[in-house]
Amino acid sequence: MKKILFINTAPYLAGSLLSDLKLAKLLQKNGFDVYFSTILENIKKEFNDLKFIDFNEVLKKAKNFDIIFLTESKARNLLILIKFLNPKAKIFSVRRAMPESTKLSILIQNLFSDKILCVSEDIAKKISSKKTFVIYSFIDKINGIKSSFNNPIVFGYLGRNDYDKGTDILLKAYKIKKFKLVLAGNFENSEFLKYDVDYLGFIRDKKMFFDKIDVLILPSRREGLPEVILESFSFGIPVIASNVGGIPEIVKENYNGFLFECENVNQLIEKIEFIEKNPKIILEISKNCVKTIEEKFLPEHMLERILKVIND
Repeated sequence: MKKILFINTAPYLAGSLLSDLKLAKLLQKNGFDVYFSTILENIKKEFNDLKFIDFNEVLKKAKNFDIIFLTESKARNLLILIKFLNPKAKIFSVRRAMPESTKLSILIQNLFSDKILCVSEDIAKKISSKKTFVIYSFIDKINGIKSSFNNPIVFGYLGRNDYDKGTDILLKAYKIKKFKLVLAGNFENSEFLKYDVDYLGFIRDKKMFFDKIDVLILPSRREGLPEVILESFSFGIPVIASNVGGIPEIVKENYNGFLFECENVNQLIEKIEFIEKNPKIILEISKNCVKTIEEKFLPEHMLERILKVIND
């Protein structure tokens, strides 16, 4: 039985951490001896079906593993040292985003990783290495196709409130064209709360959020391949998203969602108005959202891809 170690140094419960935890559980379920290391202590209680190693102990114990996944910059900074301590291990650097200043980081990963796992074709192209391998994320289950919509249509945003996520773009659109909006995330001190929005706060029960909305909005400036889009599709909910990063790889115009040019507030408003004037389109493309998940983003798809890398 191969021993696998995931090292993920996300500073909060980010999508990258949840994705790695899901993958770890999937591999454990399929016969691998899986361990996980994180800098977040509270995760250990919530995912108590996994075995954890204290982050301060990873270098001491790295020599005991056959395969090691490194996610987030602090974890990838250990790459050279881990390769020295355990030269026989397969080491996979995981890229779920593509920061602007990564030349040295990419060079090190090229030299010392066995594979660079990328969550989108966009990231793989930017890294431009023979070692890249695209591993999309996955959704555990399909939650259904929409059979009705709200009147008026309810739009929603779920995620961080920061510059990269483009929440200021969403705010500009909302100020110009008031529409029904549900927010979930860290918006406690946001200007959004001066307006008539439905604010849910930070939530773990994402079903509660998706049950309230008809369309997800994702106005990001920078993305890998956002898991929230896959989650939205699993509920049969279409997406209006900026055409950045890996988003156009999964969001197809008038098929399972709508795209607009990054930072183009007027285009975003046009997409919102189009859906408000043609609400039945939500029901028409809801089935395509679910079909997208069924064709490419279920656990069996991930397992097939990851086993190909592990057994290569």
